[in-house]
Amino acid sequence: MVAAFQSSNGGNQDAFVVKINSSANGVIYSTYLGGNGSVTTEQANHIAVDYSGNAYITGVTNSANFPVTTGAFQATYNGDQDAFVTKINPSGSALVYSTYLGGTSFDWGSGIALDQADNAYVTGYTSSFNFPTTGLIQPNLDAGYDAFVSMLNSTGGVLAFLLISAARGSIRRIRSPWIPAGTCTSAAKPIPSICRCIHPIKRRTKAEPSAGPLASASPRPNRKRPPSCP
Repeated sequence: MVAAFQSSNGGNQDAFVVKINSSANGVIYSTYLGGNGSVTTEQANHIAVDYSGNAYITGVTNSANFPVTTGAFQATYNGDQDAFVTKINPSGSALVYSTYLGGTSFDWGSGIALDQADNAYVTGYTSSFNFPTTGLIQPNLDAGYDAFVSMLNSTGGVLAFLLISAARGSIRRIRSPWIPAGTCTSAAKPIPSICRCIHPIKRRTKAEPSAGPLASASPRPNRKRPPSCP
């Protein structure tokens, strides 16, 4: 491993993070990310990078000693498996922050995105009845597995908001360009509007039949964005 925060495999299966240079002919850093133990398993599911080059990773772990940092939102492993959120510095040599995120059952981190203030928005699914929530939208588990959306501040130490969706399954991607800085902590913009901004409606085309051998593509009319979207 090159300039690695963690240079050896700690368990049965570790996650890894690799940064390749802009010419794709060299490795800037490469590191394992995981706990120690013969049966421990980590899986990284999504990554985002801020303008300074810090890398933010979310995934899932069943390691009770997954690397976490002082002051992390959740420093202890809670259940059968927990989601994790980890921020690695631009050189790959140290953790800026690393935290568990989960209750006493199964929790899975699927997607991560950033706003202009480097708050991290994490999504995935959970079957934990005691998954940490702030009481917004839906504070309690509503199905066997519910989706969640959570926001950590730039130091990873404060859960700014979290909601659980009644949708069964997970929201796999968050599109960060539609999350302006500060909106999720603003009382002037309700959470439902923010969630609509996360997945903006895009123009699509639909092939329509024509008299000739080729079908022509005509755009569908644009639908308006929610008023709170930038």
